[in-house]
Amino acid sequence: GRRPDLLRAEALARAASDQVSIAVAERRPRASLVGLVQESVDGDWRGYDDAQIGVQVSLPVFDGSIRRRRVDQARLAQRRSTLEVEQAGLRIATEIEQSHGAVSTSRARLAVAEQGEQEAVESLRIETARYHAGESTISDLLDADAAYWGAVTDRLQAGYDLVTSRARLLHATGE
Repeated sequence: GRRPDLLRAEALARAASDQVSIAVAERRPRASLVGLVQESVDGDWRGYDDAQIGVQVSLPVFDGSIRRRRVDQARLAQRRSTLEVEQAGLRIATEIEQSHGAVSTSRARLAVAEQGEQEAVESLRIETARYHAGESTISDLLDADAAYWGAVTDRLQAGYDLVTSRARLLHATGE
């Protein structure tokens, strides 16, 4: 899929290009084929058929440069639309690049958080064994337990950040 904002900008640019074509066409001579067919009846109930056909040519000569200004305005609008398409493309490319970076950073943070959680599990296991052996206090055991739960929270937050950064990448790429 493509990004709706880019599709919109491209559609507006095509419309602006069409407006230039229309404005240019208004400056050209115009030829029209005209025709008329009629049937009429006189007072004696006699019918008459009448037909006319012709070519009508219209040439814009003196319009106070209105048509030329319309062309200039249409070209300016077309240039503006083209720049908006380019700007949208650059903005999307930047979003994609930043999203890739965020995914990489989130993966690295998750790996560090998982390692920290493993270390906290081991530390809690050691403190529990020391406490049961009478070598440490309940305060030491509670500190290790708090560190473990802090490490779990960090891992969960890092996992959440990875999921959201992936979602942002999918949005940036239009998927």
